[in-house]
Amino acid sequence: MNKLYFIILHAINIFFLLIIGFVAVAFLANPSAGGVSPFNPILLGALVFLLLFWGANYVFQILKKDKWWVLLLGSGVFISMFSFVLFVIIPNLYELYYI
Repeated sequence: MNKLYFIILHAINIFFLLIIGFVAVAFLANPSAGGVSPFNPILLGALVFLLLFWGANYVFQILKKDKWWVLLLGSGVFISMFSFVLFVIIPNLYELYYI
C-alpha cells in the first residue's frame, strides 16, 4: 500500500506542477514581435506564491506517509487556492495596481 500511495502522490503533484508550468508559459510568453516586455510583477508574484504553496503541500504530503486523507485534502486545498489566486486575487491586484 505504501508504494501505491507514493505513486499516486507523485503523479498528482507532477500534474499540478505541469499546470503551474503551463500557466507560467501562458502568462509570460510574448508571441508578438514588438518590444513589449512580458515581465509583470503581479503575475510573477502569483506564480512564485503558487510554487511555494505547491512545494509546502508536496513536502507535507510526503511526511504524512500513508495518510490518504492528507493527500485528498491537500489536493483539494491546492486546487481551491490555485483557482482563488487565478480568478480572484490576480484580477483584483490588476485593478489596484493599474487603475
